[in-house]
Amino acid sequence: MPRNSQGLYTLPPGNPVIPNTLIESTWANPTMDDIALALTGSLPRNGTAPMTGPLTLAGLPTLAAQAASKAYVDQQASSVAGVPVGSVSMFAGATVPTSWLTCNGAVVSRTTYAALFAAIGVVYGAGDGSTTFALPDMRDRFPRGVGAQVLGATQVGAVLAHNHTATDAGHVHAAGAHTHSTTITTGNESVPHNHTYSDPGHQHPYGSSLNHVPTQGAGTVFGAGVNDYTTTGLGYVGITLNGPSVTHTHTGTGTSAASAGSVASGVASITVANNVGTENVPNNLALQYIIKASV
Repeated sequence: MPRNSQGLYTLPPGNPVIPNTLIESTWANPTMDDIALALTGSLPRNGTAPMTGPLTLAGLPTLAAQAASKAYVDQQASSVAGVPVGSVSMFAGATVPTSWLTCNGAVVSRTTYAALFAAIGVVYGAGDGSTTFALPDMRDRFPRGVGAQVLGATQVGAVLAHNHTATDAGHVHAAGAHTHSTTITTGNESVPHNHTYSDPGHQHPYGSSLNHVPTQGAGTVFGAGVNDYTTTGLGYVGITLNGPSVTHTHTGTGTSAASAGSVASGVASITVANNVGTENVPNNLALQYIIKASV
């Protein structure tokens, strides 16, 4: 007969055995008692009888229809409450929690992870194009908010064009010797100039010509044999033709007002400090990126 509201099972009224069968109490009564106790300790499939004690499970559930303990359910509920499928989180452990997958670009089943496929589609890779799709790959990458980059876009590392400043405590360039030359030719001077002369006083003897033509040249003394029209005594002559007074300009990069100097080629030991590595990264800590894959 069916169980009562308390889940107790009792034998039906009357003799349940086949007619003409001898029922002996020595074996029948203990057998019936054992059956009654077994049925009483079981649960009806329709849920009419309440549990009178805790349900003890052998381990964690691994299949969809398996029962789970309250502690397990509470743990899972606290870790996923309010987290939609497709959410990405950082995880500090080595073993990925249940219902999460590692963001490593792996290709997974569209059927097994139907909820995740519905959330992210083929944004991170179409897999084989029909039965699989790809997870986001966050290995050795930093996340970036959508804006200048579209959802799912990746970007190769780069350095923005910039300038470095340098500090120079002071250095000296050695000045080299300077050289210059000016060519002045007589009769056809390449540089406009004037000659001056000094005459302490002289006499021409009576009868001599008062005109004479000197030969141009610096420091020339006029006297006999110097293209005079007449002969004068050497003792009376003291005219000196001075060298040319020439105005010219020195050009160069020196600092001397008297003459320009050429600056010697110098090497300054200015160094712009740098911190060279194999990639552009701030200080960081490696953690796992995981994605919510199922409810």
